[in-house]
Amino acid sequence: MKQQKFKRHRFFHFTTQFVNPNWFETNLCKNWLDFLYSLEQIQKQRQDEDIVWHSGLLMSNHIHLLFSTQSYNEHSLVLDLESSLKKQLGTRANLFQRPLPCEPLQHLEHLKAAYKYIYRNPVEAGIVRKVEDYTFSSLYLLLNKDRPSRFNPFLDPFQVIQNLPSRLRWLNSESTYSQFSFDFQEDQGFRF
Repeated sequence: MKQQKFKRHRFFHFTTQFVNPNWFETNLCKNWLDFLYSLEQIQKQRQDEDIVWHSGLLMSNHIHLLFSTQSYNEHSLVLDLESSLKKQLGTRANLFQRPLPCEPLQHLEHLKAAYKYIYRNPVEAGIVRKVEDYTFSSLYLLLNKDRPSRFNPFLDPFQVIQNLPSRLRWLNSESTYSQFSFDFQEDQGFRF
């Protein structure tokens, strides 16, 4: 079956190593809240833009962010995020290693793979056994486990909450999205 292309490169997976991981190793909880605050600030500053955060994850030495936009330049968006985080950390130095890889996700299968890859990152690193147990991820927020944060900027593209048991089985499995069968609706706002 031939994969259908998105009409526009709306969805992006951004991941990068930190230039100095010591900034994030010392207090991941504070840095996670700073990250959420930065996403909130960008949305407030760009209210007329269609920026949607779909999933995010903060590790001690790198970051993952899955987002969509039609009218805003994805690289400028990543630079805005870095700028906001620099203010929170009180530094002028670059936080993200260059170049800033912002991968366009051109097919629904790419979006599914990136989504699962982000959440499985701490499992594959041996930090937690289940994806839902990693504190510094948007999945943890979606499951209402994060009490210190009152703000959740993420909109879940795969409706994890509505289909929690099957989605968590898929996220915790090593199988690909297509190998794992469940009721995925292809009319959830994705553009093909």
